[in-house]
Amino acid sequence: MNLSLEQMQHQKACYLLELLIESKAAHSLFMNEGKTFAHALDIMRINSSCLSILREIHPKLPSELGAHTTALINHLVDWIEQWENLRMQIKPKHDDVFVFKTRIPFPAGHEKKLIQFIKKTSQ
Repeated sequence: MNLSLEQMQHQKACYLLELLIESKAAHSLFMNEGKTFAHALDIMRINSSCLSILREIHPKLPSELGAHTTALINHLVDWIEQWENLRMQIKPKHDDVFVFKTRIPFPAGHEKKLIQFIKKTSQ
């Protein structure tokens, strides 16, 4: 089965939507169950996947989404850098608390616009 470039991009956008939903659930677990490194690992896995897809689809999205994807990419790049720095600094075990204050707050409004676009184009 050969998929067109447009179909592949659509599949990636839908997968990104699933990851963004999964990220919210993982963050909720992190916040409610002790902010442990084990939960932070789940968030890191999801965020890394989100970043990879965002970087790939960003140039192919309509220009009006540019600021939204750029804001998410910038947040994720910074978040991952801080996560890695803290991991190297404290070398946590799975049950250790793993918290840092992000330099670039999560751009919820930008995420919302991107989600709306993906849902609208998926109908």
